[in-house]
Amino acid sequence: MSAELGMIPEEFGELASQLDANAGGLDGVVSTLTSNLQGTTWVGSDCNRFDEERTGTITQNVHNSAEQISGQ
Repeated sequence: MSAELGMIPEEFGELASQLDANAGGLDGVVSTLTSNLQGTTWVGSDCNRFDEERTGTITQNVHNSAEQISGQ
C-alpha cells in the first residue's frame, strides 16, 4: 500500500471555484444590507453611527475579505 502526499489538482480546482463564487456573495451581502437599510425609517444618532461604520469599516473589511478569498 503506497500513499502519496499532495493535493489532487481536480479537487483543488473545484475548491478554488467554490471560493471564488462565495467571495462574490460577500459583496452581495453588503448590497442587500444597503438596500434593506434604505427601505427603513430608522433615523437618529444610532442610525448615523451605524451607517458611518457600514459605509466605512464594515464595507471595506467585507470587500477585503472577498478579495483575499478569491485571491485577487
